[in-house]
Amino acid sequence: MITQYFAQPIMSTEQKLLGVELLTTFRENGFNVLNPLSIDIIHFITFNEGFFIDSKLFCSLSIDASTAFILKHDAYIQILIQSMPYLKLLISEGLSNPALKLLSHGSNTLFLNCLGIDNLKADIIKFYEAVKINETYFSTQFYRNCFPVLLKDIMKYCPKIIVSGIFDTELLH
Repeated sequence: MITQYFAQPIMSTEQKLLGVELLTTFRENGFNVLNPLSIDIIHFITFNEGFFIDSKLFCSLSIDASTAFILKHDAYIQILIQSMPYLKLLISEGLSNPALKLLSHGSNTLFLNCLGIDNLKADIIKFYEAVKINETYFSTQFYRNCFPVLLKDIMKYCPKIIVSGIFDTELLH
């Protein structure tokens, strides 16, 4: 199996690097395959720990419920990620899943990967350090009159918002 790592920069509206989102692909025989969590990913992040700490950057890692289960039940991985305060866990499923809810009490903060308004509920946003809005949702909602109101409502519970895939300077402002 071939594993590839990609670091997608997360920039402020002032074009300052805040962190990176670690993206991984797993390929076997020319096809993408699923892999819930490879210890190699955690080792890859820890190998670059100096970069994150020295630069005061974070690294977000997208996880799902099966990955959360591994994170909470593998003692070796728990020790590793607890020693990585710069590691942010990006989840899409919300905290209704018991394995993911357990992570809200851990040492690594959570980012919510917002795929649309359906998983933005005020009763769960308080567990997240940041909300990430995907590019498709942003592009369909940005020009609506209610979008500024939506952003203000999100910021009541979670002041940090990440918008994926926006590079236009005018849109950043």
